Amino acid sequence: MKLKITLALIVIIAGIYFINTRGEYSDEDYFKAIKRHKLKTFEGRVVKKYIDENQHYFHKVVFNNPYQNTIHLDNQIALFKLIKVGDSLIKESGSFKVRIIRESKNLDTIYMMRFKKYYNEE
Repeated sequence: MKLKITLALIVIIAGIYFINTRGEYSDEDYFKAIKRHKLKTFEGRVVKKYIDENQHYFHKVVFNNPYQNTIHLDNQIALFKLIKVGDSLIKESGSFKVRIIRESKNLDTIYMMRFKKYYNEE
């Protein structure tokens, strides 16, 4: 009987812990994501953007570039919302800057990637 109560308490405590830490990066994951974005390079005209429900709801952008036609902008929701089909994007490795060229509105701007430690922050 004591064993069942002890196991039940462990399960309850573990459940509360996981609920309270849900959506939070470990420090290691957080810095890996930042490094991954800094090293990422891409260039091309956006032909499609979507949220991939089959792959963890990643925010994906498809380019007309045959060498790198799809990227996912994990944790860059604001950038994903800003991008429109037809925009040209340029990002060089070693930088957090994304150049967005929107010819239809004569827009040529630099977007600086931002990083938040919690998923629910924007």
